[in-house]
Amino acid sequence: EWSLNDPVGVAEFFVAELRSIIRYLFGWDVQSNQRRVATCPFPADAVFFVVETNKRGSPHAHGLIWLTDFPTSA
Repeated sequence: EWSLNDPVGVAEFFVAELRSIIRYLFGWDVQSNQRRVATCPFPADAVFFVVETNKRGSPHAHGLIWLTDFPTSA
C-alpha cells in the first residue's frame, strides 16, 4: 500500500538504490554507461537492466552483467 501513496518516490528510491549497488559491486556508472571504479569486487565490461513494476506497484529489475575476465566453461 505504501507504494500506492507515492509511486514516484518509490521509483526514484529504487533506481537510486539499484545504481548504487551496480556502482559499488561492479564498478559501473549507469549515468555515463562505462566502468568508473577500478577497485570493486566484480568488475564488469557491460551492464544492462530494466526496471518494471508488478500489479501491486512494487518495482523490481531484470538485468545482464558481463563480468571482466570471467572464466569460460571448458
